[in-house]
Order: sequence, then C-alpha cells, then structure tokens
Amino acid sequence: MNSQGNWSWLAETVQREGAGFKEIDRSNRDTGFDIADYVVKLGWQGEDQSVLLKKQYSEETSNETYLGLTDKDFAANPDRRYGLSSIDQMNNNHNGTVLTHTKAWSDNITSTATLYRNTFSRNWYKLSGGGSIVSAANGGDATAQGILDGTIDETGLNYKHNNRAYISEGIQLNVDLMAGAHLISVGTRLHEDEMDHFQNQDIFDQVNGSLVYQSTTAPSGSNNRIETAEATSLWLTDDWQVSEQLNVNLALRYEDVSSSRVQYSDAARTTVDSTRSNDSDELLPGASFTYDIDSSWQVLAGFHQGFSPLGGGAQSTEEPETSDNWEAGFRYQTDKVFVEAIGFYSDFSNKTENCSLAAPCSNAATSGSFVTGAAEISGLELQTGTTLTQGEFSIPLHLAYTYTQAEISETNADFNSGDQLKGVPENVLSLRAGFEHSSGWDNYAVAKYIGESCVTTGCNTANSAFDETESLVVVDLISHYPLKDDVNLFVKAENLFDEQKIVSRSPDGARPNKPLTISIGMKHEF
Repeated sequence: MNSQGNWSWLAETVQREGAGFKEIDRSNRDTGFDIADYVVKLGWQGEDQSVLLKKQYSEETSNETYLGLTDKDFAANPDRRYGLSSIDQMNNNHNGTVLTHTKAWSDNITSTATLYRNTFSRNWYKLSGGGSIVSAANGGDATAQGILDGTIDETGLNYKHNNRAYISEGIQLNVDLMAGAHLISVGTRLHEDEMDHFQNQDIFDQVNGSLVYQSTTAPSGSNNRIETAEATSLWLTDDWQVSEQLNVNLALRYEDVSSSRVQYSDAARTTVDSTRSNDSDELLPGASFTYDIDSSWQVLAGFHQGFSPLGGGAQSTEEPETSDNWEAGFRYQTDKVFVEAIGFYSDFSNKTENCSLAAPCSNAATSGSFVTGAAEISGLELQTGTTLTQGEFSIPLHLAYTYTQAEISETNADFNSGDQLKGVPENVLSLRAGFEHSSGWDNYAVAKYIGESCVTTGCNTANSAFDETESLVVVDLISHYPLKDDVNLFVKAENLFDEQKIVSRSPDGARPNKPLTISIGMKHEF
C-alpha cells in the first residue's frame, strides 16, 4: 500500500478473459469468460489504533452450462458441448464493504471490530433438466441421443433464468488478552443473510438443430422464494504456553442459527405457497496440544466438536449436522528433512447434504437438505520434504498423501452401513520437485493424483459406472526467470500430458478437467 503520514491507500484491478476450451455444436459462441475485479483500500494508523476500509467490486460474464456429456460422447471428445447449451450464459456482480477498527488498549489488551456487507446478484440462464436426457442416452435411448446431437426435434425445452440476489452483513468483535502464559480471545459475531429467488423460465423447441423460442413462464413455487437467516456466534479461546515444550489450545464456541423460507405461488408475491423455518443452537468445545520432545520431534493431538447449519429450505423437525472430530500425529524436522503424519477420525451424528441444482443431493433433490444419517470419516495425512543441492541448483522435493475412508456407519431407511459418502476420494497424492538457480531462475514440476469418488452416496454398492467419477493424474510445469529486479518472465504448462477424465457428473452429465493449457507472461513490480 502507498502511504503518506498516517494515511495509506491501495487501488488494484484484475482483468481476466478467455475463450474456454470447449466447442459447442452448431454454434459460433465460445465457452469462455470475462471477469473484472476492482479493490480499493484506505487505511489510517494512529498511535494505538488503526482503521481500514476495503471496497471491492467484481463482475463476470461466462458462457457456462450445467449440461455435461454422455460417457460415449465424452470418450470421443471430452471438450464437446451439445447445441442444447448454446444459449447458456451466466452474468453476476459482487459488491463488498469491510470496515475494520483495531485498538491496543494496553500492552496486553487489543480489540478488533469489523463491520461487513456483501451483495451478490446472479442470473445464470441455462437449460434446466438436461440431465434426464443425458441419463436416458447413457441407458441406450436413441431418441435422447438424437436430441443431444440435434438430429431429432424436441418440444418444451426449459431454459431457466436462475436469477438470485444475495445479501450478507454483520458485525464482529474480538478482544485479545495477554495474561502471562495465556493468550485469551473472546468474541462475538452477529450475522444476517438473505437469498431472493425470482426465476422465470423460457420454453424453446429444437427444430432442425436450432432453438426456437415459444413462450415464457412466470416464477412460482421453488422458483419464487425468499430465504433468510440470522446467526449469533460466541467464542472463547485460550492459547496456553504451559511450558517451553508444551502448548495447549482450548476453545468453546456457541452457535445459534435461525433460518426461514417463504415461497410464493404468483409473480406479484401476493399469495404465499408455503413456509418453512428451522432453529438450532450448539455449544461446541475443543482442545488440542503440541509437545516438543526435542529440537526435531513434536507430537500433537486434538478434539473438536463440529457443526454445520442447515439451509433456508430446512424443515423445523430437521437437526443440523454435528460431529466429534479427533486427530493425532507427529512432526519431525531437521535442517535437511521434514516429515509429518496425522491421523484423523470424525463421527457424524447426522451427515447432511445441502441440495442445489449445481450439486443435487443423493436423493436427486435440488433444494433444501438431505440427511444421509450417521457417518464416519477417517484417514491419514502424510507429508515429507527435503532440499538437495547440485552445483548452483537447489532441488526442493515435497510429497503429500491423504488416505480417506468416508462411509455411512449405521444402516437407515435410505442407506446401509458401509455405503461410501459422495464427493470424497479415497486417495489424493501430490509430488513437487523444484530446480532453483542462484540467479533466480526457478523451475517446478508438480504431479497430482486424485482418486475416483462417488457422485451419490452408496455408489460402491450400486455397481454403476455412472455413479462415480474417474481417477486422474495431472502434471504441471512452471518456470520463472528474472529479467531485472522488478521484471519476471514466467511460463506455465498445465496438464502437460493433456490427460482428461470425468472429474464430475453433477449436475447434468460427464464433465472433464482442463486440457493442456500453456500460459506465457511477464510480471512487473512498480
């Protein structure tokens, strides 16, 4: 930030655009995006206090869709998009304001107060219900495949204005107190948010491979609703340096969340179709410690209770997701090597999925929430790294691996014990090697592996390839070269071997990762 006297300021912008990497059947429209982001900060620093105002605005237009591909079409060309998605487009904008005041009341007491407000509006115009056509084609329905290919006419295609406006605002106060070996923090946050759905729908027919407008349907039901929530948070934490070797962290958090939904049956919002509300509150303790055995070895362990509130579509009888979470492990570090191993275990009383069009729940619901029942998530995180030297080159090496087992732990009306949870890969591995020259010429190779995961809970017992994603290996190369002290050139090759797999099937068909992408640029620091 620039400064003059007690004042400082910063203004920056990021402008991004791209043509995308997919091609739409029978269309000249690209699949790219145009994003503009602006940030302004103004700060004042006094003798024992400071004020910082941050304003942010962004806007985006992207020709994105929910519609994926059948597995057969994906195998032939993962970067294809059906002509049914040719008119899909998202437009959104975000305004954010944050005002922060920090004051040192004494050498031992500091307070931080934050006011914030965010508004976000989005209109994502896209085909609704395309997933059923893709599913039918995956099942061998030749008519459905012809509709996707544009060779068979279809009537009554629904293109929805997914038009939503969001507001979130609140105030947060935190006080830090140094008391001998204790750093005590106490705070509260009062938060409110609102989501307004007003989504009319256009009806099109596909005629000879082209989309022909027919009519517009006014919003009603789930397309015409307002959801609100109020949340109060209280917390008390203690970072306690018990001895030179032992550090203990204690935490107690209270959460009180009230949410509601009002759904209307007419566009004028004069007739209420239905209402919902939900109230929940939880007291959440936690404790953890680290203990230095010597200058190289450290052991650690912790326990925390978790809480995930339900959305505005929750019924009054539904309970929020709660969990008991444990972790334990060790760290070993010398001048030459670093090793870390941490085991974790989480016991969920009622694992909950929040449903949306972008991420339908395991029961296919696209709004509200779906409780899948008691569940357990356990696993192991491993990290190790070292740095070798060869002449004028330093060669940093790093490996990270996570094994996760996530499954239903008690049989219920919908699932059996042992059914895998959706969206959690069993294995994730990352390898990173660097070649750093004393001149500042730095090069890095990164290889990442992500295992397959369930699209819906219980895919391991469904025996259907359409219920899970595919495993993927991606290799990236990055190189930086300093032309001057303030000018750097960079080259980046993402997905070097152009490996594309089905990394998502939600919401409406198979979708790929990004293909080989090469970026060349220059960074100049003023």
